[in-house]
Amino acid sequence: MLRSKDRVLRSELQAKRLECRGQGSECESWRAIAQFREKFPGVGIALSEFDHYSEVEQTLRNGQAEVGFLLLPAAAEFEVWELCRDEFVALLPPTAAVQDAALTWEQLASYPLIMTPVANPHIHARLIRDHLVRFGQSLPVAYEVKEDSTVISMVRRGLGASIMARLAAEPIPPEIQIRSLPVPLERTIGVAVMADALLSRAAIAFLDVLRAVSGWRSLSAARSEPTR
Repeated sequence: MLRSKDRVLRSELQAKRLECRGQGSECESWRAIAQFREKFPGVGIALSEFDHYSEVEQTLRNGQAEVGFLLLPAAAEFEVWELCRDEFVALLPPTAAVQDAALTWEQLASYPLIMTPVANPHIHARLIRDHLVRFGQSLPVAYEVKEDSTVISMVRRGLGASIMARLAAEPIPPEIQIRSLPVPLERTIGVAVMADALLSRAAIAFLDVLRAVSGWRSLSAARSEPTR
């Protein structure tokens, strides 16, 4: 997220998790930050992380920052632009005897499932659960843990399998086997501002750089504070 104080072009970037690597030109936030710093060396950027997207939303509402990265779709109070799409994948233990052919639900169900909680404010586990229900699948959860890193560690040690958004799981240890789900599921990450906000010049500048790098369509209603 970005914010500017008084007439000085200071800005702050905050995100739940800047998971924008490995998805080609659609997920280039890190490169945008680097280019922004090169173009505007006098504008400082500080990166902050949140555990949940709801915290990013609240920070935007409170006016503590101007630009954030959210899971789409977002509430109508936000103006958003799609930044990237991220596939949910099955992560299988190193010893999994699964051929390179497409993974089946039956094969996935043969492993103890390791997942993050379904309860709020967690989002991904609910998306996965709803996806499974939609296609008549029920995969009992054997282990429920809060941290993505713990899930990865348990899969790596052969305790079971998991379903995670690929970018959330990275870096994925090479011994973990990665398979697409039998029916694909993806999440959409977007850049967001408050719909009724007057954006600072620093925020507009950052959005312009991010748009140029990621290739989303032009901002339809860029709003900036008067030049002083």
